[in-house]
Formats: sequence, C-alpha cells, structure tokens
Amino acid sequence: MNQGVIALVDWYWGGHHANFYVNFAAAIAKAGYRVLPLCSDPDDFTYRLSALLSEDGNEDVAGLIHEPLRLGQPERSKIRPARYRAARNAGHRFGHVGKRLRKWESNQDAKIKCVFFAYMYDRDFK
Repeated sequence: MNQGVIALVDWYWGGHHANFYVNFAAAIAKAGYRVLPLCSDPDDFTYRLSALLSEDGNEDVAGLIHEPLRLGQPERSKIRPARYRAARNAGHRFGHVGKRLRKWESNQDAKIKCVFFAYMYDRDFK
C-alpha cells in the first residue's frame, strides 16, 4: 500500500536527533508511506536505518525509504533590525528546503504529499 511521499527533514544530527529521526522514518514507512529523508548525515542515516529495520525484522519497509538527501544547516541572517531576523532566517531555512523538494519532485516525477520537520528550535529563527 503506497499512500504517497512524506519528506522528513532535520538539519541537526547530534545527540538524540539521529536516533529519533531514524525511528520517525521507519514508523512513517511502516504506516505505508514512502519517505524522502533530508538530513545532514545520509550515510549514518542509512547505517542506523538498516540496523533498526533488521533488529525489528522489518527489512521489507526499506523499499519505501528513498535515498537520503544531504541537507546542511543554512546560515543565519545578519539582517537588522532584530524584528526582521526571524522572518529572514525562516525564509533561508524553509526556502532552501522547498527548492530541494521541488527539484526532487521534478527529477523523480513524483509529488510530495507533506513535509514533516522532525525538529525545530526557537533558536533557528533568532
């Protein structure tokens, strides 16, 4: 059962991010959706996903997870005054993701049903 593509985004990879991100991807695939991972360490994602799915005995859902795309953390804006900085940072971060997703859709001739941001912090917009 293929219910569409969900893009899963996290530009952080330290600490708990990697573990939670891989579990999010596996859970989305187990629900029958195709997953497009965008993260800062695609090689580690692939390694962790393989280990998780083999441990769970769910290797069959691996086919629902596309090759991950590398997504770096965008630069913060230096724009002043401070009240505009949050909007500028959001544009940099989400605009960059949007461009990557549109390019992927056109290359794959597929539509992304929704975008799930695994983590967002208030510091991303300061």
